[in-house]
Amino acid sequence: GLQGFNVTAPHKLTAASLCDELSETALLTGAANTVRLRAGRWQGHNTEVGGLREVMAASVGAHTQARGMVFGAGGVARAAVAALLDLVNGGVRVMARAGQGRDGLAAWLAEDSFASCDVRCVPWGSVPADLWDGPGLVCVACVPRGVDCSFLTDAPAAPAILWWLDMNYGERTAVPPGVAQQAYRDGLAVLLAQGALSFTWWFDRDAPRRAMADAVAAR
Repeated sequence: GLQGFNVTAPHKLTAASLCDELSETALLTGAANTVRLRAGRWQGHNTEVGGLREVMAASVGAHTQARGMVFGAGGVARAAVAALLDLVNGGVRVMARAGQGRDGLAAWLAEDSFASCDVRCVPWGSVPADLWDGPGLVCVACVPRGVDCSFLTDAPAAPAILWWLDMNYGERTAVPPGVAQQAYRDGLAVLLAQGALSFTWWFDRDAPRRAMADAVAAR
């Protein structure tokens, strides 16, 4: 009787490869966090792109000239790249730790979909000089809790951090040095937004967002 399910890290790329059909955002990212069964075919979708767009559009609208920075190489990092390319005009840089994940991310960014985009990988722990240009950075950290990204803000003449989204949620992580408290968000709002988009995709009706928000607030 199973008709659909959500997928979490680290299985989103694998889920996409196993689906019979993929939505536009799942095709773009190569990652599926939402799956449904229709007419005997498994369909994969990525609602994290839409969830990130919703949350960032509401909070980052004043910083569209900034450059985007993404930490991580998994499915949510790919969604963050896609969302930032729609939002900021200064290009996007991605830092990922060495390994199979980073190799896969670099290959993904080399695809034709990004041929005209200002997006590229930079070495983990580095602060390329071009990050200092422009009004500052909009950052999305898509790494496990405990992975330290503070080297970005500790660097000499570090770029200004305009907004920092940590995709971990629930137990609040420490605000990185150099990031103003009011500019920091955890990933709970994105979890809620992408969950609502998944609900709509499964059931073809509006999600009960108020009830969902109340349930999250009461946890």
